Amino acid sequence: MKRAIPAQALSRRPSEAELNILLANDILISLKGADNEDSVRGLNPRRFVLEEAAFMREGFWEEVAQPNLQATQGGALFISSPKGRNWFHKLYEKAKAGELGPDWAAFHFTIYDNPHIQRDAIEQIKRTVTREVWEQEYMANPDAYSGQQYHEFQKQIHVVPHREPRKQAGVFLVRSIDWGWEHPSTCLWGELFKDEKRNKWCLYIYGEFGRSGQNCGDFSNLVKGISGDSSFLWTTICSSARRTEFATGKSILSQFVYHGIPCTLPPNDDSFRVNAAKMMLRDVDVTISNRCVNLAREL
Repeated sequence: MKRAIPAQALSRRPSEAELNILLANDILISLKGADNEDSVRGLNPRRFVLEEAAFMREGFWEEVAQPNLQATQGGALFISSPKGRNWFHKLYEKAKAGELGPDWAAFHFTIYDNPHIQRDAIEQIKRTVTREVWEQEYMANPDAYSGQQYHEFQKQIHVVPHREPRKQAGVFLVRSIDWGWEHPSTCLWGELFKDEKRNKWCLYIYGEFGRSGQNCGDFSNLVKGISGDSSFLWTTICSSARRTEFATGKSILSQFVYHGIPCTLPPNDDSFRVNAAKMMLRDVDVTISNRCVNLAREL
């Protein structure tokens, strides 16, 4: 914004500390965070611009922003990617249907409506993101994340005849544990290898095991027994392993380490993990043994 406003239109140098710009006509443009609602109260602005409104708290508009416009009879501009059919989408639908009166209007734009982005660049983006990301972030579709999460999974493509993992240079064995108490604890065994034809690392999941009602020690012994004398490049464990085990007062992660299975926690970002799995399925970078019937059913 600082680069877009000519110097002669400014009343003073923009304040990066206070995140505001004062124009020569005494109009103050100020940036506030919706997560700090007290900073917005009592402003009495002429206009609010709610950027990524769908990701704000549901009551932010009615309880905080809208009351602050009453003194000035100001307006508001809502700009956002959708986040399902939440309060923002409902407000959009009401404005579109004319239920909010003549002072409201609703507009829907996609990336194809942007005249500054070349069509080949758009197609490149479409090829490199998941369907859900494309539909929500680029096509403004509120239903992008509804329905089956891993729609990329196709049994006839991803499930392959079983084979034992190879023991050769450049092939690595990996494990992944999903710890649970009320639901079964699960371990998957995989083979990580380089597909030289595609120059990509791929994953073949060759084994699965699940058991309910096991403590960390018992489940660790079962996993080690199934793993035999094989060496594993890594063993990942679900993010819930940060929690403490009631019986010992120690973290689930430390209990697995104590019982001989050092584990690595995944990135603390659900959407990152889901999208990574979806893109591997989309590109068929992961295949699953036909013996892993539970994993295939869950997908």
